[in-house]
Amino acid sequence: MYYLLSGPQYPCRWIETFPFDRTLRWTMGARHTQPVPRPLEFTLSRLNPAFSDHGPRLPPYFLRGIPLFRDDLLDAMRRGGADNLDGYDAVIWDPDSGRRILDYKAINVLGLIAAADMSSSKARLNPGGALLDVEFDGLILDESRTYGALLFRLAEANSALLFHERLVEHLRASGFQDMSFLEPSRCAL
Repeated sequence: MYYLLSGPQYPCRWIETFPFDRTLRWTMGARHTQPVPRPLEFTLSRLNPAFSDHGPRLPPYFLRGIPLFRDDLLDAMRRGGADNLDGYDAVIWDPDSGRRILDYKAINVLGLIAAADMSSSKARLNPGGALLDVEFDGLILDESRTYGALLFRLAEANSALLFHERLVEHLRASGFQDMSFLEPSRCAL
């Protein structure tokens, strides 16, 4: 069984700005062939208590723009067998405190796998066909096409990060109870 990684549990801080470079494609599942700036610079949004999803807590990961995983989460993922993660130095600036946060890495997840069972999934195909940007209202995976990968990007909707249940269980046992995993058949992506 696979689970979709969803945004972190709220309330927490959010990434407001992230670096953008057209030559660096973070959702294609392939190694970068162009130089990656070091460090990559990100900025948190200002803490706004008027919003119920804002809070002072820094989550173990951010997914907006470029995935950011905290170092301890990245270490736990690697201990759990995820060996397809390229990490890049990142700096997150907190405009409220002026602090520079250095314990996150920008993550390029390697592996783009076409594993959607298109005949069983609830999906709307875009003009380009069944690759990269299919809109799913319920994703059914053909697990025979995943080849047992512990973590991968879905080729049919490449912003989706799918985690094998073995890796999810390992992360929970490692103390990462605040990660949000969803059953793909029960969510839209």
